[in-house]
Amino acid sequence: MDAFRSFISINIARSFHFYNECIRCLEELEQKSTFWELTTLYYLARGYIKGGRKHYERALFNSRRLAGPVEKYVLYPERVIKWREELLRKEKILVQSETLDGVKMELLEDEVLRKWLDQEEIERILPEKFEEQKKGRRRLPNIKLRIALDKLKEIDLLAREREEKAKRYYLSKAFGLKIQQK
Repeated sequence: MDAFRSFISINIARSFHFYNECIRCLEELEQKSTFWELTTLYYLARGYIKGGRKHYERALFNSRRLAGPVEKYVLYPERVIKWREELLRKEKILVQSETLDGVKMELLEDEVLRKWLDQEEIERILPEKFEEQKKGRRRLPNIKLRIALDKLKEIDLLAREREEKAKRYYLSKAFGLKIQQK
């Protein structure tokens, strides 16, 4: 089975796809002039951003359930922890190495993660996330999941900013309304 091919990674992949399509539509929107082209692209982008948010929230929920702490009501927490680790290792979501260089090599070799992040981004993000992940109750093997979810959060913020800008543009071009920036 490919790396990252779990229901968490499927939601992450779909979220990346929807956000990228949303950003593409919003960039294309500024080059259109007719009412129908503007309306079609604007509402298509809104649909993509809603889909991206939905899949991001699902991935976040599922990752908290699988990589987060065990619930207090679980009868045999040791078994649950062992089962989760086996599942995450089988799906190649956990990082095996304990050193910064080892983690870096694992992330750079992961084909699926490389679809979403290029080498420069991984090298830029990793030292900061590596230190954060070692603090508190966080576990270092979950760093791959954390980096992917943090990247999705960045793209979500970018898509929201562009959506607001596109909304003002759409309303001004399609209906002649003047919307002031907040």
